[in-house]
Amino acid sequence: MVGSIVRTFNWDVHNEQRYLAVNREDVSLYQTDNSAKNEDESIVKLSTKTGFDSINCSNYSQKDVGLTCVGQINGNAYVFDITSPSSSLLSLKPKQSRPCNSISFNNNGLLALGFDKARQDTSLQIWNIEHYSKIGSNDHISKPLMSYVQNEVVLSTCFHPEEQNNLITGSYKFLREFDLRSEKPVFQLASTCTAGIAVDPFTPYLFASYGEDGTLSVWDRRKLTSINKNLPASKAANASSHANVVSEGPLLTFNKLLNDTRKNTYSAACFRYSSLRRGEFSTLFNGDLIRRWNTGIVPPLRSEIKKYETFLHSNNNHLEGNAHISKPSESLFVVKVNDVKTKYERVISFDYNPDPNSPFGINFVCMRQSGSVYRMSVVESPTALELDSFNDIVFSGVSGTFTKLVKDVVEQKITEDKPNKATASELNNHNAISSATNGNRRFSKNIDNLASSTEINSGGNHKGEKGEDRDVEKRINFDDDEGDEEKEEEDIEDAEEEEEGDDILLSPLEGESRSGSHDIYTVGDSLIDPEELLENDISSTIRRRTMLGYGTNCEKNIALVESLITVESNLHLRNTWRWLAISGESLRSKTMISNNVDLGYEGVLGIWNGVESFVNQRRCRFALDEKRFIKAVKEIVSVRSETHAQNLSIDINSDKYSQRRLCLYVVGWDFTKQELDDRLKLLVEKGKYEKAAGWAVFHGDVLKAVEILGNSKKERLRIMSTAIAGYVAYKDIPNNAPWKEQCRRMASELGDPYLRSIFAFIADNDWWDVLDESSLPLQEKLGVALRFLSDRDLSIYLNRIADKAINSGELEGLILTGITPKGVDLLQSYVDKTSDVQTAALISSFGCPRYFNDERVEHWVESYRTLLNSWSLFNVRAKFDVARSKLSEAFTGDLTIKPVQRQVFLQCSRCNKNIFQPTKANHNIKRFNGTNNSSASVVASNSAASRFGKPDTAKGKCPHCGASLPRCAICLLTLGSPIPDEIANGFVGASSRANAGSGANANTNASANANASAGDSDKTQMAAHAKNDRNNNSNHHHQHHYGGREFSFIESNGGGAVALGGSAAAATTNNTIERKFKEWFSFCLSCNHGMHSGHAEEWFSKHYVCPVPDCNCRCNSK
Repeated sequence: MVGSIVRTFNWDVHNEQRYLAVNREDVSLYQTDNSAKNEDESIVKLSTKTGFDSINCSNYSQKDVGLTCVGQINGNAYVFDITSPSSSLLSLKPKQSRPCNSISFNNNGLLALGFDKARQDTSLQIWNIEHYSKIGSNDHISKPLMSYVQNEVVLSTCFHPEEQNNLITGSYKFLREFDLRSEKPVFQLASTCTAGIAVDPFTPYLFASYGEDGTLSVWDRRKLTSINKNLPASKAANASSHANVVSEGPLLTFNKLLNDTRKNTYSAACFRYSSLRRGEFSTLFNGDLIRRWNTGIVPPLRSEIKKYETFLHSNNNHLEGNAHISKPSESLFVVKVNDVKTKYERVISFDYNPDPNSPFGINFVCMRQSGSVYRMSVVESPTALELDSFNDIVFSGVSGTFTKLVKDVVEQKITEDKPNKATASELNNHNAISSATNGNRRFSKNIDNLASSTEINSGGNHKGEKGEDRDVEKRINFDDDEGDEEKEEEDIEDAEEEEEGDDILLSPLEGESRSGSHDIYTVGDSLIDPEELLENDISSTIRRRTMLGYGTNCEKNIALVESLITVESNLHLRNTWRWLAISGESLRSKTMISNNVDLGYEGVLGIWNGVESFVNQRRCRFALDEKRFIKAVKEIVSVRSETHAQNLSIDINSDKYSQRRLCLYVVGWDFTKQELDDRLKLLVEKGKYEKAAGWAVFHGDVLKAVEILGNSKKERLRIMSTAIAGYVAYKDIPNNAPWKEQCRRMASELGDPYLRSIFAFIADNDWWDVLDESSLPLQEKLGVALRFLSDRDLSIYLNRIADKAINSGELEGLILTGITPKGVDLLQSYVDKTSDVQTAALISSFGCPRYFNDERVEHWVESYRTLLNSWSLFNVRAKFDVARSKLSEAFTGDLTIKPVQRQVFLQCSRCNKNIFQPTKANHNIKRFNGTNNSSASVVASNSAASRFGKPDTAKGKCPHCGASLPRCAICLLTLGSPIPDEIANGFVGASSRANAGSGANANTNASANANASAGDSDKTQMAAHAKNDRNNNSNHHHQHHYGGREFSFIESNGGGAVALGGSAAAATTNNTIERKFKEWFSFCLSCNHGMHSGHAEEWFSKHYVCPVPDCNCRCNSK
């Protein structure tokens, strides 16, 4: 025996636990000391029993404190009291000398001993030591009470804790359970895992055992013992007489989990069930690691229980002839695994110890190879972890809850990027500088730079710096990826130069694509700071974009994405929004709708494949067939040809000529010769000779490419132009192998993708060599394929690259799939790769549910809305809902998304009815007004009633019972009645100037204050100062009294009269959204006082207390 230490249950002294440590020659008793300040001194030795020879096994009695038994290699077993130094020693010997392998006590005074096999003796012996004397003679205990198992080795024994007469044993080949009241075993199970039997203290019907190779098995005793119980008496007796062998398997099996005991004795493997936590056990590895396994229980399926009960009922509650059928029971599974590093090395045994400082914590008591014993604490792993939408982390464990609030730098960065308090809407004016952080690098780009190439306004018109046509300029920007890549490279180089002195190497981890989320960077050999990592998590990226105005406005998104270009490129995202902007413009101009067929946001693949691509889509008012589709395509192409691309030619005969033309239009590659020349000239002016030459070749003009490269200032390009010129001379000559071979060689060695494509094409005159160039933009390859591939080859190519784009989640592939069900498949791959549910929800809203419905889109939308709500960005969420409703409008004018119904109403306190719900007499008034979504509806209804000839008696009253509505605590006008212009516009300005009145108006102020009550002093001062300011502006002031209140009218210098506080008839000039909002009701839920929302906002910007006299409620501080 190498050594063992176990906790002795029921031997505890108050809050101190005792442990039995056994070596080859001695047995020691230890006790914890929780009062010790040093952990190394927290366990002490109480007593030691020596004089033994090669101890092979040991155990203790849970009933009698101190009663211990050890078994030796020679077969002798000694019983003694470890707590008493003068305890007598009881010797139990088998008939033949052989190793004693296992010992087990029960609470009835019985002791089980397991031995190696012998020819003339049993291997399992049960001794009665109930009358063992600790101080006297024990000669009366001389032979075993009963014995079992002949000619087999008994490796382990264990009395069941709840059935003290049942003994579970393990031999080389069988697991058995004996009822000591019977001669035959309860069950007999063939298994190699028969050593180290241990019963789960929390779940006694579970027990574990292991084999020689270290394989551990967990068994359900109920399944093993239920078989004979379900048999009739005659059958059960017959089965018992033949030692029935059970074929039931273990609940869990861990292959080679423990040390290989064939290299040592069986005690070398250390396995312990937790005495502190349900469902936990631990094992020892390599003497320095304790691995804790947590298991859970899954209840049986109801269907299995019902099937079993049905079977029993059909067989009259007997299982005759079906003994292998057992009652369904729970299943076991591993929940989690935790590793604990031991404090010292060469640990040979351990056991659990409760942590005195934590009600649910644990310690371990360990025994080293030298025989020393120590106690070590365990750092618990969190039992739960939660990340919210702000990336704040909450850990929950046995020691409590820990919250880590990640520093929210998103708003700070937005503020830094907008030093002049610019809002997200100012992106349209290019006044904001936005930045994005990637790892430890931040690159910012001034949106003002965009003004030199593109001007974005609310109408979506684009004009280049030279005033080119809007559509041509759009497509130039759409194709100009090379320039943006160069800008990114320059930014990266500048940043690298700035950090050269720091000697820090940043390298992205492999496996991330260009369009994916932010790459993770390493600094030296360690990961970046966790807060930096969480800052660049996709949720932070989504929030940063949202605060900058990222939404359904394509033009604004293009500018925003360009401003956020970092080391990981956003080119795919930017190009996707550009395509959506062009497609949306075509849809708004009705150029993609013809013959009642709507091809808006349709991709190249759908147009090319025809009607079969439009199954389950709502793109036609009637049933869409091939004839109607072809007619619609031809009409769209015909209209397009009238204004653009009249001279466009396709260099191949095609049965789908119109579809090719429309596909080129969708891709943005339908250039006339003049447009192409202008584009090539623009590229040359920018110094992009390689790209200009490539475009010339892609349009079949090799001589133009030669000319462009020949005019370059770079000698290398001029030399290449000479080599390309050989194509014209040798293309019709078959014997030009050296020249072609040299072109193929250059096609594989050159670094520029356009030059590689040029030489690959001229070498074999095969467009497939160009299409196989992975570095070329998808749009350009589609333009080449649509111009030069045959119908059959084009179908193969489009389907191939569409499948590739869908599988890889490349957003640019939407040019192929469009916003269709296939496009949703692509977006699903994109979300799986990047978790960017924001972009997926926004892009899919352009086609779903307008053209089709998809559950995935609904899930993305709801996830995005939930995310916005969690950030309290309710305004953004509401705008998103409105934008989706607008995008869902079909070309027939029908909305496929129903607007969200109003959820808040005002109820009359007298009749308990909705005051905005019109009566039957006012039904036509509602139709005239067109809305009842605000208090303005009441105002409009009153005005409409006057025009319809009805008396204006319901103003400021409930439309049902006529009860008066409450008055505004500021202006004292009835809530629901319109606010005059002077109050709506001048009240705020006047109140803001209340503290700036001149001394000349002191008498007026004093008079106003004298006539006001103490509670109304602030409001009177505001009105008085407003009158003073108007007097200073040389206006003629008139005062009138109406209903006990003073109203002021001003005659301006222009001769017009403006009402300051009069009737609703004067308030008809300003009907903006802001004005309507200022007229809305605003109530305090504590004091129930109401105000116009505009007045409440102005009042509580300077005050804390409610404006109603004698009310001390702090309405805005609740």
